Amino acid sequence: GRGPTASTGPLTASAEGATERMAAPDAMQAARAEEALRLSSDMAKAREEELKLQGKGEHVLTFTLAADGNAQVSALRAIVAARAFDGKLLGAENVSDALAGEGVDVAVGEVDGAAGGAAELVLRTISQQQMTSAITYMYTGDAAVDKSNAFELLEAAHKLQLPGLTALVSSFLMSADECSPSSVCNVLSNAQQLGAADLAQHCYALIDRETKAAIESVGFEDLPREAVVQLLQRDRLTIDECDLFLAVIRWGQKEKKRLEAAAAAAPAPEPDAAGNDGGETAGEGGGGAGGGAARPDLATALAGVIESVRFPLISPEKLRDRLCSLNAFHSRRGLSTIPAISSRLYRLSSGLRREVPATHAFQALWNEHIGQRLNETVGEKLDTMADSINENLDGGEIKDGCGEALEKSLAEYEDVLARRVGGTAARLDTLQKAFPCVATILRARAIPDVPLDPPDEEDHEGHDH
Repeated sequence: GRGPTASTGPLTASAEGATERMAAPDAMQAARAEEALRLSSDMAKAREEELKLQGKGEHVLTFTLAADGNAQVSALRAIVAARAFDGKLLGAENVSDALAGEGVDVAVGEVDGAAGGAAELVLRTISQQQMTSAITYMYTGDAAVDKSNAFELLEAAHKLQLPGLTALVSSFLMSADECSPSSVCNVLSNAQQLGAADLAQHCYALIDRETKAAIESVGFEDLPREAVVQLLQRDRLTIDECDLFLAVIRWGQKEKKRLEAAAAAAPAPEPDAAGNDGGETAGEGGGGAGGGAARPDLATALAGVIESVRFPLISPEKLRDRLCSLNAFHSRRGLSTIPAISSRLYRLSSGLRREVPATHAFQALWNEHIGQRLNETVGEKLDTMADSINENLDGGEIKDGCGEALEKSLAEYEDVLARRVGGTAARLDTLQKAFPCVATILRARAIPDVPLDPPDEEDHEGHDH
C-alpha cells in the first residue's frame, strides 16, 4: 500500500527523527558559525592578495569560458586544486591531463603550462557569472544565493565538483518559500539532474506529504524519468492510486513529445556499403517524418515507468465511477469493493457473453489498458496474425485438417502479445476474442511465460486495440 501506515514505524516517529537531525546542539552551531566567519575573512584576504599577483602570472589558473564569448576568470591554482574538481588537481603537473576522462566540463584543446607558471582550462558551458560566484565560494566558503541564481549556482557546483556549494544552495532551496508543493517538482528535477542528493530526498519527503498538490503542478510533467520511477516506488505517497495513474499518463504524454523532438533532431544514420540507411527496409513499417524514422508512442514513453503504478491499490470507487460513466451500471449502490463490481459485471453481461452496456464498458476499459502497451507496429503485426488464426476457422468451428495450423498461429499470437502486456493479460485478452473451440485450446495450454520486450525503436502512434 501507500500512505503513512505503509512503511515501518509511525509517521510521528519519523518526523521527530528528522527534527532531531536538523536540530544540532547550540555549542556545535556556534563553533561552526565562528569557523565560517574565520574562513570567510581569511579567504577574502587571500583573494585580495591573489588579485595583486595575477599581473605577474604566478601560480594562476585561468578559466576560459567558451559559452560566454571566451571570457576569462582567474584564481590561485592552489585554492582551486584544494576546493574544486574533487581534489583531482592536487599535485598535478598538467591540469588538463588531471581532468581528462573524469566527466568534467572541459573542452578539447585546453592550454596548460603557460608562461610564468600560469595554466588555462577551457570550460564548455559555465558562464562568467557562474564561475565568478563559484570562485568567490572557493575563497570565502559562502555565496550570495537567491531565487534568481540558485539553480545556476547548483549547476556550477555540479560541473566544478563543489559539494560544499551544492550543500549551501540546497539548504537555501529547502526553505518553505523556495520548495513548496507547487514548486517541488521543479526543484526535484534540478536536484536529480545536478547531483544534489540531499535536496532530492527533501523533495521526495515533501511530495510524500503533499502528493496531490505536487503531481498537479506543471513541474510534474517535466520530471526526468528516473525521478518519476523513484517517486512511484515510494510507500508514503498520500494520494489515491487512480489519481496517481492518471498523472503518470499525463507525464507520459509530455515525455512522448520530448522523445519525438529528440528523434526529429537526431542526425540521419549514415548509409552502409550496401546503401542502407539503418532505418526500415523497403516494404516494412510505415515510413514517417524524418526520412522514415519512427515516432515514439505513449507505450514507449511509459516503458519502465508504468510498471511502478500499484494497480491493485486503485480505489474501487474510482473504478466504479469510471464504469458508471460508460453506462455499465445504472446504480452505484452496493458497489464499494472490487469483488462486488466484478460480480455485478459478470451477472449483467453473463460472463461478457451478452451484448449489453456492462460488456461494452468492461471491454472499453480493457482495450484501453492493453492498447496503452501496444504501438502501431506491434498492433499491425497482431492484426495480421489474427487473420492467420481466422483462416483456420469457419463459422466459429475449426476447419478440417487445420487444427495443427490453428494451434501454431495461436501460440505465435499469444507470444507476441505476452511480450508487450505480460502472459496473464495476453491470455485474458485472447480468451475474450475467442470462439468456444479456440477458448478450449487456450485453456488447455500453459499461460505464456516470456520476458517483456524493451521499448521498440520503431514504435509509431498508439494502436487502437
